[in-house]
Amino acid sequence: MLVLGAVFVLLFIPRITLPGWAAHLILPVSAASYHIYLFHRVIPDWLLPQLDLDTQQPAGPAAAISIGLASGLVVFWLQKQLVGWLAYRRASRLGWRSHVVGGPLEAAE
Repeated sequence: MLVLGAVFVLLFIPRITLPGWAAHLILPVSAASYHIYLFHRVIPDWLLPQLDLDTQQPAGPAAAISIGLASGLVVFWLQKQLVGWLAYRRASRLGWRSHVVGGPLEAAE
């Protein structure tokens, strides 16, 4: 029933307003959701046996969720940095310049 309610909200409510503090918490996680999905089991499965946490205790699953979320956010941030660096290199190689950091590139005169 909860899933049906969520589908209703996604289909029929075009915009959900959030307080600023909530948007600052939710937007990075939503932007990195694909990376979180890809890496949410890789890093915890590699790291948790070394931490020797018992998976039956609440600390084990909480640590796995936290590590999975953090690893996805870090990979997303690294990808953004790499794409920005590659775009900067390409722009400088083509002789373009940008007047504003992160702004549109303009052809050099």
